[in-house]
Amino acid sequence: MKHPKSRTLAAVIEEWSKPTKTTKAEQAFFAWLSDYPHNSREAVYCWLWDNHAEVTRLLTEWQPTWETIAVIMTEDGILGARGAPPTGNAVRRVWKRVCRDKEERDRWKGVSP
Repeated sequence: MKHPKSRTLAAVIEEWSKPTKTTKAEQAFFAWLSDYPHNSREAVYCWLWDNHAEVTRLLTEWQPTWETIAVIMTEDGILGARGAPPTGNAVRRVWKRVCRDKEERDRWKGVSP
């Protein structure tokens, strides 16, 4: 028998996930990150940040290779830090950073996924 998701458990997890105390440096970092993290980021990072929901859907529903995503980025005119088209491996590594940064930002802002 399937049981409904526990609202109490979800509330506890949400409460426990909130940062207990942040330093001024952490507050400054999250303030910088909270609006638009493009200040000093490379184009690959920015493209993945801006297209996070779409890339997540693509990965979930169709499981493309990272090379395929790199080709899509190249077709959008995105180049890597050294001016060359991004590789699948580079896109995969940057994707992990983008996801980590978005999770940190959401946790800091108290946003539920």
